[in-house]
Amino acid sequence: WCLYCGYTDKYALPAISKTPGVAVDVIDVFPASGIAKPGPETPPFQGQDGKAVTEDTAQMATTMQQYKKDYGGIPGMNLYVAPSATRALWKPRSIPVLLWINKAGIVTKVTVGGLLPNQAQSLMQSALGVHA
Repeated sequence: WCLYCGYTDKYALPAISKTPGVAVDVIDVFPASGIAKPGPETPPFQGQDGKAVTEDTAQMATTMQQYKKDYGGIPGMNLYVAPSATRALWKPRSIPVLLWINKAGIVTKVTVGGLLPNQAQSLMQSALGVHA
């Protein structure tokens, strides 16, 4: 995973995952796996990309479990690996990509790139109408 994914997963997403009524699902859709080092919270985005190795679904799941351990369990977040058929349909061109989905199941916003914790909270409020 890239350092922007790592930073967002380590610092920004946990900041919103504690909000009542909000679920954070991290779905790995990119078969070039590797565990990023997120670096310190400040200054942001000073970590390192993971070593990109193409993996099949089973290998991606193993990497995801190691990622969860390395990131301290990633509190309040659900981790998934998309099946190969889903990955073939989605074909992300940039990562990280965040889909903000409201209670009705409607995508209200799509963001691309790493997020700071305050940006994630602001996006959560504007996209979902939820306040921490």
